[in-house]
Amino acid sequence: MHHFSLVPVFLLTALATACGSVGIDGSATELDANALGSGRITGFELLDATAGASLGALPEILILSNYQTTQFSIRAIVSSGSTGSLALTLDGPDTDNYEHTEKWAPYTLAGDGTDADGNKTYVGRTLSVGTYTLTASFSNDTKTVTFDVVTRPSVFRLVNTESGARTRIAADQKFDVEDWPSAFSIEAAVTASAGVAISLLGDSNSDGAY
Repeated sequence: MHHFSLVPVFLLTALATACGSVGIDGSATELDANALGSGRITGFELLDATAGASLGALPEILILSNYQTTQFSIRAIVSSGSTGSLALTLDGPDTDNYEHTEKWAPYTLAGDGTDADGNKTYVGRTLSVGTYTLTASFSNDTKTVTFDVVTRPSVFRLVNTESGARTRIAADQKFDVEDWPSAFSIEAAVTASAGVAISLLGDSNSDGAY
């Protein structure tokens, strides 16, 4: 004689929801472990991956000679109450659209851990010279920033003082003044101990003062 046990349908549904689904071929299909959480992304922090230390807010222009480390990470700063996974992508000269999902805080670019002494460390990477685009995404919020990596202070930006818009320019780049905003400034990336002199050279027929 065979004995059967009846299991309520709602229990089977609950088990399937908790454990994942079963494919037609009988193979188990896991739930998406990288489903994004929810929260607000308020900024980004640059990290010394080896020392496990903060290097301050991620700058618009990152000058490699300013830092003693060559291994960097970046942490997405989120508001209190943010929960669940956050996706990070980095597109740059040597990243090939790098993607990483952190399942809980701290939300860092490549994960975190501890050293033999129990001190916090981060998985780091070198950053080649060039322009990078970093994006962090929750299911309900996305923040994207662009930053430049340089080896020395040779980056300048033309600043529209009315709108605040910034345009990267080369040290020897030539411009038609008529294309410039009516009110502008120029900023340079410099190391903490360095000074900088900025000169604008115009031709003899220019009506502008330089």
